[in-house]
Amino acid sequence: MKRVINLRPLFIVFLGMLLGVVFACKILDIKWAFYSTLGVMLFFMVVLAVIYFFVKSEKAKFINSFVFCLIIGLVLSLGTSAIRYNLFKKNYNINFENTLFVSGRVQIYSQTNTYHSVVLEDVKILDAENNISKKVNQNFLVTIFSRDIILNLNVGSEVKIVSQVEQIPLFEKDGINSYYYKYNIGFKSVVKPENFVVSAGNAKFDEKLKEKVKNLLFDNLSYNSASLAYASLFGDKTLLDQNVYDAFKNAGVAHMLAVSGLHIGFLVGALYFLLRLFKLKDKYIFCVLLIILGLYCYLCNFSPSVVRASIMSLVFCLSSVLGRQNDSLSSLSFAGILILLFKPFYVFDLGFELSFASCFGIILLLPKFNKLFKKIKFKNKVTDLFSLTLAAQIGTFPILLHQFEKLNFLSILANLVIIPVFSTLYVFLIVAVLINLVFNLGFLFYIPNLVFGAIFKVAKFFGTLNFSFIKASGLGLFANLLFYFGLFGSSQFFMINNKLKLTLLCFLCAVFSISVGLDRELNFHNPPTSVVYNLQNANSLVINTSENFTILLGFGTDENDYEKINEELTKLGFYKIDLLIIPNFNDNLKYTLTQGCKDFEIKQIYLNNNISDESLNYLYSSLNFTILHKVNESQILVNNVVFEMFEGGARLSVLDNNNLLFAVLDENGTSYVLRPSGKINLFTDWKNNDIIENENLVKNVLGEVL
Repeated sequence: MKRVINLRPLFIVFLGMLLGVVFACKILDIKWAFYSTLGVMLFFMVVLAVIYFFVKSEKAKFINSFVFCLIIGLVLSLGTSAIRYNLFKKNYNINFENTLFVSGRVQIYSQTNTYHSVVLEDVKILDAENNISKKVNQNFLVTIFSRDIILNLNVGSEVKIVSQVEQIPLFEKDGINSYYYKYNIGFKSVVKPENFVVSAGNAKFDEKLKEKVKNLLFDNLSYNSASLAYASLFGDKTLLDQNVYDAFKNAGVAHMLAVSGLHIGFLVGALYFLLRLFKLKDKYIFCVLLIILGLYCYLCNFSPSVVRASIMSLVFCLSSVLGRQNDSLSSLSFAGILILLFKPFYVFDLGFELSFASCFGIILLLPKFNKLFKKIKFKNKVTDLFSLTLAAQIGTFPILLHQFEKLNFLSILANLVIIPVFSTLYVFLIVAVLINLVFNLGFLFYIPNLVFGAIFKVAKFFGTLNFSFIKASGLGLFANLLFYFGLFGSSQFFMINNKLKLTLLCFLCAVFSISVGLDRELNFHNPPTSVVYNLQNANSLVINTSENFTILLGFGTDENDYEKINEELTKLGFYKIDLLIIPNFNDNLKYTLTQGCKDFEIKQIYLNNNISDESLNYLYSSLNFTILHKVNESQILVNNVVFEMFEGGARLSVLDNNNLLFAVLDENGTSYVLRPSGKINLFTDWKNNDIIENENLVKNVLGEVL
């Protein structure tokens, strides 16, 4: 029988595991449904295994094997998901309403100008009231709101805190807590500085090594270049300036800041070339790569993209040792199966998704692109790089669209410019670091310093070309499935004649276009626009951008005003505030502000600089993971919002859909809005002259905001 689909068993198992994890998340809390499903799957596995030995038709055997491998994947993912879920949800019989004593070792530490963020491992929790002491198997996130330096607080330090503790659920209404899951964080607490005690501790090998490398980089490079170098070596972006990260993200080259298959490819290529110079046999090369890549995965905290690329590289080397032809799709699937066996909920991690989707796109499309360029006799290193970049970007297209709702169509050009330079720089940087760990030859960092600076300028240039951005909402589930089925159908794994394949792809494209159109019609009746509401009864203004970023300007003056704000926001359908700006804060607002943070899940608050220390301390201790800023700078930039406070009021401008919206809240609670290009819709009872259409008048009212 001539097969139409040339599938690999490992790939089918991997698909089954992906589907199984998604399905498990829906039924894990319903025990009877979960165990019934698992029992049915196991029953079908036995039935299919028995049937296989009795059927003689090749077609029937193929279908039987396909379903059998799919069910294996489902059973594996259901089992591992249940184990991980129960470990994360473990009941320690601790009363979390009590004030608890917590001790642990610092695993991750970062600081902003407002707060400290500390992740503790080896955590012990003591409930003194009930005399219960437990060593928990999850990490602990501690937030300390303070601008002061905490002495001796480093990775490896021992910490003791006294505070109330919140247990983090694995799932929320919006999905899985992927950040907490990735770092195994099961508890969190906001702690006053006086209840946070630090003592000396011992750093582990990887922590000492990374700290030494970090010091080397920051001693010999500029801050931006050092933070970029550290991110590209270990995937740690916590040291990056937000503007630097935004530039790389907008240019479509942010994958260079997280250790990925690109980095591992450069590293393995350089090591393979070097080891070949010493005329080592393939089996010894494999052993050396196994040790080096294992150590590198350890240093990168076993990031999904690093583990995936390392496994695929090792499988490639092993196939050479065994004299077998390497199968990229099976290697990719094998890497995915191993990761999901240990961390099943990585399915919802953006790094995991992008890593596997880009590699999937490369495996399916790269041979087609290379064949096309070879056919037109235009194949060279530039076209090879173009093909690789295009294939990876096509593979990640639906995920990026869903995550960021905008794409830079010039990102391919940005990658063509940056990747060749970065590949050489990355290898040179590793060599320079290794040499400087032994010898003090700081001049070796002169070239990386210049090149990282140049790469940042190129990324910033491409990231600021507003005309190159395509803004759109994410694709629906059906459209996503059609997209990836179409990719698979165009590949060498779908074995039908070219005319029939072209007809099928045209049909899929038509259905894909219709499904996208219907999805927009059903879910997005109005085009993305900013909506402004003037809460006249409460002297406040709320702005919701096209990217669903909600800004509340003003918070009234007392408890009565908050009741009006709460009523109006609820009536308008706002249940979450991303940014709150209060230019006229007074002590009467501290209690209602705490309540408002709970009611509207407020993420960030900016207050005027004259807030009293008493109110500030109260808010620091009461707000649960809301980032509180006391403004003393003249201008602040938050997510395309620029604002400036003055006595009793604030001016702000919002960049949305390449247009600017200006607003002012003065000491009398009066708001003004400019509607540029007709793209800003106003739904409110405006007074006469509240909408300022004259540009010169706007400048007089607002001053120089931008």
